[in-house]
Amino acid sequence: MAKQRKFQVLVFVGLVLLVPFLWIFPGGRADVSVTGPYQDGDTSRRVAVLDGGAVTMGALPGGQSYPRAMRLRSGELLGTFVQYTGNGDTSIAIVQSSRASQGREWTDFGGRTKSVVESPAGANLQVNNAVVVELGAATATPTLLCAYRAHTQTPAALNGDEKPGGLNEGYLHFRIAFSASDDGGRTWAPRSPHPLLPGTAGTGSHTVWEAGPVHGLWEPFLRESTVTPGEVQLFYSRENGPKDQDGLMRVSVDAGTSWSAPPFLVSGGGLASRDGMMGVVELARASGHLVAVFESVVDNGDGVHFDDRFSLYTVESLDDGRSWANRRQIYEPSLLSSADNTLYLRNAGAPQIIKVGSTLVVSFMTDEDRFEGVWHANAVVKIITSDDYGKTWSKSLLIAEKSAAWAGLLALDTHSFLVLFTQNDRVKSQRVFLSDL
Repeated sequence: MAKQRKFQVLVFVGLVLLVPFLWIFPGGRADVSVTGPYQDGDTSRRVAVLDGGAVTMGALPGGQSYPRAMRLRSGELLGTFVQYTGNGDTSIAIVQSSRASQGREWTDFGGRTKSVVESPAGANLQVNNAVVVELGAATATPTLLCAYRAHTQTPAALNGDEKPGGLNEGYLHFRIAFSASDDGGRTWAPRSPHPLLPGTAGTGSHTVWEAGPVHGLWEPFLRESTVTPGEVQLFYSRENGPKDQDGLMRVSVDAGTSWSAPPFLVSGGGLASRDGMMGVVELARASGHLVAVFESVVDNGDGVHFDDRFSLYTVESLDDGRSWANRRQIYEPSLLSSADNTLYLRNAGAPQIIKVGSTLVVSFMTDEDRFEGVWHANAVVKIITSDDYGKTWSKSLLIAEKSAAWAGLLALDTHSFLVLFTQNDRVKSQRVFLSDL
């Protein structure tokens, strides 16, 4: 009997050790359906804690927003953000953090903050939503590709809300344009002679373009495929109407010089929903198993105003982005009113997603802690984590108090990552550490 019990214990221990191994590696990759009800449990095996305080990324005066960062294969970090000049012009600024610093400090290049691209004076054009990816193998002077939105507006719309009235009035052209650097980000050049002029949306175009004011193009996200060598994937949001927006993907096999058409549909097809602000992560390298996170609100209203609030969703792809399924809600914020003891839905949006070791991390902005004003002007930044590949998610952790928004993420190693955000018109980064329970 003692031998039989010992054998049973050994079998159980072996299964416990084997299941995570099969979960991660080829032949046992995480091809698990994550459909099912939203869960706000606390089943995490690791707990996120702040590592020091937030640091400022950009020293230039003037408003800043939409920070993003990437890690070069050499170990250095590059950060980008939009810099406002106050006269309607914008630029995409780029800063760096050393291999030793890893986001604890950000510096400029050679005494000044460099720009990836600047909106031409008098062109009534704004650049924003920048993201950078490194192409190819690690070199002393890596090749980088930057995607950003480049929209032409009427002069009256330049200093107003980004989407005045929520209907894109004043937008004449929507573009996602591209610039490249062959010296690690010190100098940049457009991917075509005239990247900020209207192009076409077909194969061979240097920009992804739509005429305004209806079909807005927003929030590009870049990643290199680990399945198809030399393939760069562009994810972005495209408006079909004021209350209908889809997530799309195009691919490039010539380092961003041209982009495939028609695009692959990621989310929103057949739904009257506003899906946007996508971030994408691969669950295991070279598996092609992708998870995309995005904000969405469904049109259950009167045809003009939304009846619901923004919340967070994910979809999955098992074929490196060619098809997507398993749409599920992962976070729906609410707030209990002390006045009438009623639970009211609040907003959560602008998410991003990364994998830190075996843990998925999602950042977002939310107004779930208070009733006041326009939600994105009174938001805070939080994160949630998942240790079961997105089936369940932890309770949220506050990263930055109001007014904080437009968060980005960057994994540093198997336990540490950066949360980047805009707070009171300044861009900042916060290190976070995942402690094993």
